[in-house]
Amino acid sequence: MYLIDAESEDIQAILNQTNTRYVFGLSSGAIIALQTAILYPALQKIALFEPPLLMDSTEEHLTRTIINYERAIAKQDYGNAFISFLKGTDDKGSLMKSFPAFVTTPMMNIAINTDAKKKFANGKTDFKSLIIAAKYDNRVALQSQGIINKAQNITADMLLLEGENSHPFLKKPLDKLSATFPNAQRILLSNVGHIAADNSGKPELVANELTTFFKGGEKSI
Repeated sequence: MYLIDAESEDIQAILNQTNTRYVFGLSSGAIIALQTAILYPALQKIALFEPPLLMDSTEEHLTRTIINYERAIAKQDYGNAFISFLKGTDDKGSLMKSFPAFVTTPMMNIAINTDAKKKFANGKTDFKSLIIAAKYDNRVALQSQGIINKAQNITADMLLLEGENSHPFLKKPLDKLSATFPNAQRILLSNVGHIAADNSGKPELVANELTTFFKGGEKSI
C-alpha cells in the first residue's frame, strides 16, 4: 500500500544525508513536505505551494477530480485522464477550460501516442507513464485529511505560496494553514496558477520568493 509516511521517510533520508534543513513542496509534494515537518522537528524552513489538502471545504471538488481521473485510467483513455487531472486545478484562462472534451481529448491522445514512440535518454520518461503516475498524487491528497491538526506543533518557519489564477479550492487549505500558523508568510503570485513553478509556467517568480525565504541558510531540496 502506498503511504504518505513512506514518501516522508525518503525526504528525511535526503535531509540527513545532505545535512539540509529546508524543504520546498509543490502541490502533493507540499503535503509530503508538511508531513515531513511533523515527523522531523529538525526542519528549520518549509515552503508550500498550494497543497491540495482534503478538508470539508475541498472534499467534493477533490474527490470528483480523482473519480474522473480514475475512470479514464480504467478505460486507458490517457488523454481524458490528463485533462481530468489538469481541470482539477481549473486555472483561470486555461485552454483546457476553453474547449470541450470532445475536442481536447482526441488531441491529447494523439500527442500521448506520438510521444510514446520517442526514444528517451536515461532519467526521462514518456508522457503516458507520467499520467499514470499521477495516481500517487491522488493518494497523497486522500491521506491528507486532518494533517493540519497534526501539524500544530511545527516550529519551522513557513512560507505559503499561491497563484492568483488558481482554483479557489487550492486557496482554502492555505487559509486554514494561515489561521493555524499566524506567523507564516503568505505570498500571492500575480497572473499565474497552480503550475507556476513548472517550466511551462513562470518558475522565476517562484524561485525569487524561495531565494528570499531561504536566503543566507542551507541549500534546499
